[in-house]
Amino acid sequence: MPDCKFPEDVMLCILTRLPAKSICRFRCVCKPWLALFATPRFVSLHLSAAAASNPSLVIHSITDDDDHVISFFGVNAAAREAVKVTHPFPEFFYHYQMDLVGSWNGLVSMAFPPLGQMIVLWNPATRQWKAIRLPKDDGGSPILVSVGLGFDSATADFKVVRIVNLRPKGLAPDACLQLMADVYSADRDSWTRVKLGFKFHVTSTRNDAIIGGAPYWRAFAKDLSDPSGFGEVFVRYDVKKGTFSKIRVPVLDVDIHSTTLLVEWRGSLAILAHTPSRKDDMVDVVMLDEKQGKWAKKYSLGPVGVPVAKQIQCSNGEEILVETGEGKLFLFDAKTKKMKEVYIEDAKPLCYQAFNYSESLVHLKDMGPVTKVEGQFDFTLDSDEEEELVTSQLSSVLSFAT
Repeated sequence: MPDCKFPEDVMLCILTRLPAKSICRFRCVCKPWLALFATPRFVSLHLSAAAASNPSLVIHSITDDDDHVISFFGVNAAAREAVKVTHPFPEFFYHYQMDLVGSWNGLVSMAFPPLGQMIVLWNPATRQWKAIRLPKDDGGSPILVSVGLGFDSATADFKVVRIVNLRPKGLAPDACLQLMADVYSADRDSWTRVKLGFKFHVTSTRNDAIIGGAPYWRAFAKDLSDPSGFGEVFVRYDVKKGTFSKIRVPVLDVDIHSTTLLVEWRGSLAILAHTPSRKDDMVDVVMLDEKQGKWAKKYSLGPVGVPVAKQIQCSNGEEILVETGEGKLFLFDAKTKKMKEVYIEDAKPLCYQAFNYSESLVHLKDMGPVTKVEGQFDFTLDSDEEEELVTSQLSSVLSFAT
């Protein structure tokens, strides 16, 4: 019988569509596969397939005992309950405070507010993580630290941005604060001090959104047209140029009871605005045209159908995660107008943070294993079903390869 060699491109197509957990197990099959799974091309193809087939949300909640919990929810999955997992953030910190900074290309970042004494990068799919060594805050005492997560697609380099409000040494408590920023490069495993270019003030301990790999913050900056001398702006860190810029905030048709959320909507910067007093119960999508520098209302989505107390995140540019005053989570599908409740057990109301998530095989230098992991990352299978699926996947792939 003549030798039958399975085409390499077809093999690649099959392997890149397997779950990350299966890929991690298949590394021991042979050395060529071990080398293949670590190549940038394979990691990129696998990420693209995962993002298309299994878009998810990573959700941070706080229990009644003040424990900080990380859960994952498959947007397209039939299950309604988010899957809690054991995260690597040190217990010493998360029993006090923890921020979910963001998620991009399969990596999740967490930090310890309000001074950012601990910053973590974590790949939940491969169960690898690292704590980032912090830079020195020269010239003063930190008052507030805001952390952001970014990604430079040109160099495939993850960035962590650290904006620090400092009180200069030797000055009274009511003295003017000094602002500085440092940026961490995962490739270089080092921090660089960057110039701000203009004065602004950030009040949040983490970025408000990540759009196209760039972190954004709500902030206040000098505005001569405002009677107070300061106006609200959005501050963006350009991960490619290494510079900060500000974007004016549009005038919205809202009142004091409205909720607004800065999001990525179909690849662009947008604001979701919901006003409970509106009879139509709609969510407005106001988008920025970056070329013209103009904001415009593009869509009105709804009716939502539940009393929205807070908007938390949007997924796939079509679904909006909202919270009611009772602390219940709902995922509203703007296309089908259907609402799906998301269950997270024992969570305090009005404490959720969430970002879009897609599993990946991304690995950073000096990452190590999470020593204890509870919960499954497969949103539809129990452990026995998963074991059976992985075995069948390996058998199928090997049958083609021989």
